[in-house]
Amino acid sequence: MPMFKKILVAIDGSEQSVKAARAAMDIACKSGGEVHLLHVVRPPAFDYSGVGYTGSILPPEIPSYMLDEWHKVAQLILDKARKEVESKDAQTTIEVGMGDPAQVICDTAEKGNYQLIVMGRRGVGGLSGLLLGSVSNRVLQLSSCPVLIVH
Repeated sequence: MPMFKKILVAIDGSEQSVKAARAAMDIACKSGGEVHLLHVVRPPAFDYSGVGYTGSILPPEIPSYMLDEWHKVAQLILDKARKEVESKDAQTTIEVGMGDPAQVICDTAEKGNYQLIVMGRRGVGGLSGLLLGSVSNRVLQLSSCPVLIVH
């Protein structure tokens, strides 16, 4: 089994994403690695995908108070996930991203030189993907590093 020292885990608040974080923590503990939990906020009222916008930086029209509230909720989701998976054998960090989830996950992995992305098969989006969730499917297509999908 390859040694993965830097592992990025996509956390969306679902039980599937917490299972993914547990799997990532198992890998990190065996390799002496670190786990970085990332939650990406995609404001639902501001979906720009229909006009080709897929960037990781949101357009400036979103009021800052809304971004602040979304950030607080994201922080709570990440804190809860970290408490459930923390281990003394591996470092755990958290981050809130904003924008298109798949793009932000892949950009974060590339910029941070992560060696593995771990995520749940389906998240809070439910039936939006057929066999894989739409975000996990896009990450598989866009990622420049290995992706582990946890069932």
